[in-house]
Amino acid sequence: MPSMLVHIKVRAGQAPRFEFMLKDLSAHTHAHEPGCLRYEYWRGAAENQYYAFLAFVDSRAFYEHQASEYHEQYLEELLNMFETFSIEYVDAIEAGGSGLPATMDSPLGPDPEGRLGVQKQRYPIAVQAWWERVRTDAHET
Repeated sequence: MPSMLVHIKVRAGQAPRFEFMLKDLSAHTHAHEPGCLRYEYWRGAAENQYYAFLAFVDSRAFYEHQASEYHEQYLEELLNMFETFSIEYVDAIEAGGSGLPATMDSPLGPDPEGRLGVQKQRYPIAVQAWWERVRTDAHET
């Protein structure tokens, strides 16, 4: 199950259009993706700074989201309005309040059209080695 915090800074003057697209993307995502556990956007303290928190039941659900028609329709425009953009994969702390499982990169399974493989290359899920050590230590104490 991948969880991620996305850091976004949009170019000056782009905030209204960006927020319009987010509303549409959020509506489609929540309506059509049962594998999406969280899809939230937040304004930051700095002007034009945004954050997103996304969580999916597994890697396939994340890559299906990325490959969705409604996501792809905005992709080029979004990329052009970003001043900066980065994805930080995060790992839920068991009993830390989120109720989400640990971040893992699960197998994709059948992908006859190869569209999910393309998304996997674009957005590889980074599972940090130190997370597993902490997860193990937390269970032993």
